[in-house]
Amino acid sequence: MPVFNAAAVLEERLIKMVAIERIRYAHFREGSSIRELARALHHSRTTIRRALDDPGPWTYRRTRRRPAPVMDTVAPIIAGWLTADEAVHHKQRHTARRIWQRLVAEHGFAGGEPTVRAWVRAHRRASLRAVTIPLAHDPGAEALCRKPHRASYAASANMRRCQASTASRLLKGRRGGLTGSA
Repeated sequence: MPVFNAAAVLEERLIKMVAIERIRYAHFREGSSIRELARALHHSRTTIRRALDDPGPWTYRRTRRRPAPVMDTVAPIIAGWLTADEAVHHKQRHTARRIWQRLVAEHGFAGGEPTVRAWVRAHRRASLRAVTIPLAHDPGAEALCRKPHRASYAASANMRRCQASTASRLLKGRRGGLTGSA
């Protein structure tokens, strides 16, 4: 089946948003049962239940794992290497290229490097660098001063004065304070 025909067939099999709204309206407003809706709208009861549970636009969901005959034979070996890499320094860990080179040299692997790279990317543990922590500061708690010192003030007194003036500017706003005057 050509690609464009496969996409058209898949699109026909997915239920449209209008049909989902019709199912939800008939069930929740008119009180129709799941069996009645399945019979009247020519959908399975499973599809009707899914429409009642999840009103959002549906996408294709794969039911079974896609077979990977090339990688399935060496996947336990790579998984062992990746778990062993977690205990060593980050500079000593295997790259996907190095994993591929070891597989070819030690196990006679016939697959390509992009195949190994994709498998490693999907199965490597997520880095903690991706975690973001929201920063919350009190207004005026931290500020940068433009002129940190002057000759007439001592350094510590000037820093306090600069922090206080910056904090008051931050609390009042840039345009002249809470009253709105410039």
